[in-house]
Amino acid sequence: MELRNKCIESTYAKLDVKDYLPKSSHKYINQPEFFEKPIPITNEINMTALSLGLYMLDQLEITNDSKVLEIGTGAGFYTDIIAGCTNSQVFSMEIDKDVYSKAKNVIKSKNVSLIHGDGGQGFQEGSPFDRIIAWALFPAIPCIPFTQLKRGGIIIAPIQVREKQILFKIIKGETVGMIKLGEVIFTKAKGICGFLE
Repeated sequence: MELRNKCIESTYAKLDVKDYLPKSSHKYINQPEFFEKPIPITNEINMTALSLGLYMLDQLEITNDSKVLEIGTGAGFYTDIIAGCTNSQVFSMEIDKDVYSKAKNVIKSKNVSLIHGDGGQGFQEGSPFDRIIAWALFPAIPCIPFTQLKRGGIIIAPIQVREKQILFKIIKGETVGMIKLGEVIFTKAKGICGFLE
């Protein structure tokens, strides 16, 4: 898989995904399809498959001065990749307390602020953001985080469109640009702006 953002590629190569996963999930790493499949972090939450996760980070177009909001820290692996490609602050929000606690123990980057909270509501104290990425499915554009995005900023997020889950690249300009990146499968977002089930 060739990435346009060489920093994503080089930072990924420096990290060992095993450091971010529970021992029970290490067995998946040696399987041939490992790169293409999500890996369990807990009984309910998975880390996005590496092929898709790296593609999403590449589409985010992080620069060395991008201030980033990450919605859903998960294992923390992608958090450290983001942080390795910017000199600015990365604000990573995780709604699940157990996942948050595990991520707190493994994230290595000094420029990450890890927050236990509902990322669907954004993080006003850290705004405005240059880039926002969501690792959970939303029923519509994450509107509160969108208001915290700078003009010219980018959001990468999976959004429910009828029966399908579509990954979008959303660009905030004079108008809102929405580019379909493909069909995906993600866990539904919890919280006020997520799915009420």
